[in-house]
Amino acid sequence: MSKLQSIPQAPQLIVNKDYNPFKSDNYVAPPKLSTFEQHTNVTKSWDILQRELTKSGNEPVLSRSAFEQEHFNSHEHFDFAQLQNSYIVIRNPLELLLIDQQLAHEKIIYHRVLAQLNAEHTAMQQKLFPTTLELTAQDTLVLQELMPQLQKIGFEINEFGGNSFVVNGMPSYFNYDGEQNVIEKIIEQYKNNSTEFKQQAQSRLAISVALGLSIKRGSLLSKEEQKKIYKDLLACPNYETTNTGKPIVIRLNKAMVQGLFDRKI
Repeated sequence: MSKLQSIPQAPQLIVNKDYNPFKSDNYVAPPKLSTFEQHTNVTKSWDILQRELTKSGNEPVLSRSAFEQEHFNSHEHFDFAQLQNSYIVIRNPLELLLIDQQLAHEKIIYHRVLAQLNAEHTAMQQKLFPTTLELTAQDTLVLQELMPQLQKIGFEINEFGGNSFVVNGMPSYFNYDGEQNVIEKIIEQYKNNSTEFKQQAQSRLAISVALGLSIKRGSLLSKEEQKKIYKDLLACPNYETTNTGKPIVIRLNKAMVQGLFDRKI
């Protein structure tokens, strides 16, 4: 058989499985950063951007609270702890935060109640077994005054004759320790605020509910509860202070801490 008449052989493909086109002999892998270092780089970039915008006469594109909210929602890497069951301590890449848990929760409830008072629909948790309340004659008059507004924020309360009332529903967005205790707290705070505060009726009720139902100092909180308070607080306007100007959040950065030890930067 001549060469022209020989049977052709199928071509063979030889593959070097160890070959990497993206790898060279001079390539050095970048060091692996810890989570804290990664987020520190992010926050440094944000600070540089804010400074450059200020120098150029432009407004910052993102407020600090909005940045914290976005950063918290994206990563939730902050370290949380509780001091003396009264203060939430948060370590983030920028600084150390101290949050008064009672004042923070009061602020959260206050704005939540105001929002519910102006909303078309209210979140209510219907009770399987209605609760009967027995009040004093004075508290009965106060509750009768408050009932229309309480209904708007999720309470379903009906008169039952005399100084008795029946509770058929409670707000679904509150944690509470018994209907009688909750209603009495709100009434008591509302009476105490009658001369101290001169706000309109909605604001006065919101203050009373916030003071009555807020988490108090000395209450042990889980990590999730600490995170929720911080996240909800960030959503409040002017979240770092109360309506009367008391601080809710205290920030300690490196310079402030070093100053406490009389060290030069």
